[in-house]
Amino acid sequence: GSADLAANDSVQDKSKKPKSWKSGWFNGKRSSTAAETAENAKEKTASEGVNDFRNTTVPTTYNEMFMFNAAVMGFGGRTWMNEVLASFDIIVSNVSNSYRLQEECDILSLRMAKRKGNINLAEYKAVMLASLRSLVKDWGSLHEVSWSWLWENVERLIKAQLGKPALQERALARFLSSLDEIGMGTVKNEVYAKFFALAPAGQDFFKQSTTRLHFIAEKVIVMTLDMYREPKKMVEDISALGLRHVGYGIPTDLFGPFVTACVQVIRSLTEDDQAEEAFRWSLSLISRILCRVINEGSTIVMKAINANSGKQLKKAVGCAPRGKRALWMLNIQVGTHSISPLFWALETGSLDAAKAIIVDLLTIRADRDRYYYGVDILFERHPDVIKRLCLDAPGLLYTLLDGLIWRSRVTENGQRRVNYYIRHLLQDMHGGFAKNTEWITDSGDPKVVCHPIVSMVTDLVWGRVAFRTFVVGKAWFLFTIAVFICSQSVLNHLYLGVYVEVGAAAGTSSAAHRLLASASTAVKVVTAATATAVQTRYVRHFENRLAIFLCRCFIYLCSMGQWVVFHVKYSMRDFRHKRFVRVGCLKIPEYLVAWQGWSSLLLTICLASMLCLEPLAHCVQNDEGELFVIDCPAAQHLLFPYSIMSMGAMILYFLLLSDLSVFSTRVSAFALVCSRVISEVFLFLFGLCFFVAAFACAVSALEQDDPDFAGIEKSALQLVKITFGMFSGTHYDMLTAYPALMVAMFLYVATTVIFLL
Repeated sequence: GSADLAANDSVQDKSKKPKSWKSGWFNGKRSSTAAETAENAKEKTASEGVNDFRNTTVPTTYNEMFMFNAAVMGFGGRTWMNEVLASFDIIVSNVSNSYRLQEECDILSLRMAKRKGNINLAEYKAVMLASLRSLVKDWGSLHEVSWSWLWENVERLIKAQLGKPALQERALARFLSSLDEIGMGTVKNEVYAKFFALAPAGQDFFKQSTTRLHFIAEKVIVMTLDMYREPKKMVEDISALGLRHVGYGIPTDLFGPFVTACVQVIRSLTEDDQAEEAFRWSLSLISRILCRVINEGSTIVMKAINANSGKQLKKAVGCAPRGKRALWMLNIQVGTHSISPLFWALETGSLDAAKAIIVDLLTIRADRDRYYYGVDILFERHPDVIKRLCLDAPGLLYTLLDGLIWRSRVTENGQRRVNYYIRHLLQDMHGGFAKNTEWITDSGDPKVVCHPIVSMVTDLVWGRVAFRTFVVGKAWFLFTIAVFICSQSVLNHLYLGVYVEVGAAAGTSSAAHRLLASASTAVKVVTAATATAVQTRYVRHFENRLAIFLCRCFIYLCSMGQWVVFHVKYSMRDFRHKRFVRVGCLKIPEYLVAWQGWSSLLLTICLASMLCLEPLAHCVQNDEGELFVIDCPAAQHLLFPYSIMSMGAMILYFLLLSDLSVFSTRVSAFALVCSRVISEVFLFLFGLCFFVAAFACAVSALEQDDPDFAGIEKSALQLVKITFGMFSGTHYDMLTAYPALMVAMFLYVATTVIFLL
């Protein structure tokens, strides 16, 4: 009866506490303990309330009232009370569980040992009763007896360990520091030998390498000492470790033999009874915490995941209430730590169970006038679920996307209603733009990109938000490409007039001859009447030369200059943040990993090379009285390399223009497929080069006088023509005169068709 009354009072007290946990479906760690909050409030009141009589704040929670009464009763300097206050809620909640109460009191004794000053537990009782009397309206003698009984039990358990942790810590630290490498090696080996002798079933759960087993044994030894040094941190770490053991499916009955084996090994290495007792007590406490966490977290859902059975999982969640069905599959809370069954299934490769969870979460269920659909809870618990699926289980991503579409089974006028649930694909929990579309794009799966809901989301974002911004941003780039095309591919082929230098005037005529890189050429014209040879030269009008000059100035200043600023900016950013990626033996800035980065860098290099080779600059001193001449003798040797750089820049401009594929989802999907098969294309070319080299060398060694196959280089060229269907029929007819050569060609064609095409 006292225990029940204490629990009821605890519930009343907790209902008055301010909400300090994260809101939503899932609880997380507290940002600060209530004791620290109350202590800060007390210090602020003590510093400001002395000279301010208007401060009439009345404590309304147990923590605040306790700190207030402790200060009034002269116990404000008892820092150990903060540790008791922080654990008091758990102690009261588990007063009926003697094992858990013993565990919490042992942990509390370790935390109190880290506080300085004398510890008088009776002082806490006095402050506790005074605070409860102030908060509970109908406080009576039964309450007094119940809470006094509770604290007497807690005080008895704490006093059993009071003063011991400091001595045990020093003894254990002294023993562990005396262990040399040989002694530690003995511990690592003997622990498992004794454990497997005590519990042979444990061998099924320790299948790792010897190095991993030695690491675990060493970690256990270190944890026993850290339990004394940092008890609060170690309890959090052990709770997290216990939740992982839930996923591993470790039976709790193996912890007892493991502790016994470790204690036996330590007993054989030391004669210090205090060090042995310190090790045994610490390891026993760690074992109890792990067993409790595993027992609390071992739900039927986790057991189904460990078995990787979709049927078991459906059966497990079938008995869950409708309102908590999703929580069973998304959250297992033990203390301040939690584990997600869905993410654990993905991490351990239990894809059948993970698929069953996703399908069950995204199934709409009705209960009278209320509908249950787990999409909101799923994305609240795991905002990055799409990212995890892209990395760990790409095959389940399509299942998730299918679950975001609801199709009615009833048709009206030959049409069926379809609902797309796209909110979480567009918006995150903070109201910002979600990264789900970016993660799907980075996955590079054409099937996922073409999924109906992904197409709808991307089309919606593109049409309503991004289209105008994208077009404005690309308009300048399109104008730059247009200017570059006019400069390098249009204006340099416009010729006007012929100037006669030697002989009778031949008049003017339009020129239809294509000049390489806008150069002029000299020809011989022989008239029928006089048979006089005259040398002519094509010349350009001033307007044509001026247009070429202006277009190229625009390219060098506005396009190349913009790219130079872009690369300097992002290179400095990556150097400042030390963001580098190793490619072979070189380290390059991170932004160059994307194809837009390295292709724009190559474009900048091509434009800079064009500027250095520019014929307009080299003809300034040889313009013969004309402005903007580009075909003077001083620039003749630069025309061909300049044209090569111009061709490369043109290709790179159009490569960067491929970003415009986003105008259509189908075109984007096609571009994605092309990017995915590039590696296969290079593999094909590698195989083709191998076969061409092999047969070219073989044919050159053959005794034959076919001019098409005279030497390795000519043979290789003809073999490439055969592969791409460029070898003419007349040349095939010539092979009939050389039977051995024809057989070799037949073998080449058969080999390439079978293995490459």
